[in-house]
Amino acid sequence: RHGNAVSCTTTTSAAFGAWIMIPGTGVIMSNVMGAFSPRGVNALQPGKRPSSSMTPTIIVRQGRAVAAIGSPGGDTIPNTVAQVLRNLVDGHMTIDAAIEAPRVHHQYRPDQVRVEKKRMLSAAVIAELTRRGHQIQKSPVGLGDANGVTFDPDTGMAYGFADTRKGGLAAGPTKAPR
Repeated sequence: RHGNAVSCTTTTSAAFGAWIMIPGTGVIMSNVMGAFSPRGVNALQPGKRPSSSMTPTIIVRQGRAVAAIGSPGGDTIPNTVAQVLRNLVDGHMTIDAAIEAPRVHHQYRPDQVRVEKKRMLSAAVIAELTRRGHQIQKSPVGLGDANGVTFDPDTGMAYGFADTRKGGLAAGPTKAPR
């Protein structure tokens, strides 16, 4: 009723985490050791926390939340959220169209652009990326698994959508309380 919003990204990392649950809590331990570096500032050692690519995001307009977006997906999290945001803000898409749109991912190493095999970019875009020297890798798995909600501050309506790449559910009241 106060117009608050929350965006949260949780992860256990690959293969359902470490397969270890803290007794009596239901909390499954992560296996995110890959987020540490072999040496240097981010080296694995007691008391350190791994770097994280989690990017839960809330968009605010005139002091009111108008969208909340997040995604699991390890290295693809930041660009998944950025692409959904760009689709919403710059492309003026609805939340479902913004989330379902094709995605790309580049992570410096390896030097290749991953595209979704099941949601291919147009042939013209692929040709232009190739012309610019990018190696294209067609990923058999989706990039990210975004979930989001948008709020219409004028009507109080909330529109949620769960990415169909991995399955999920967007549920809630049909009208936000005022």
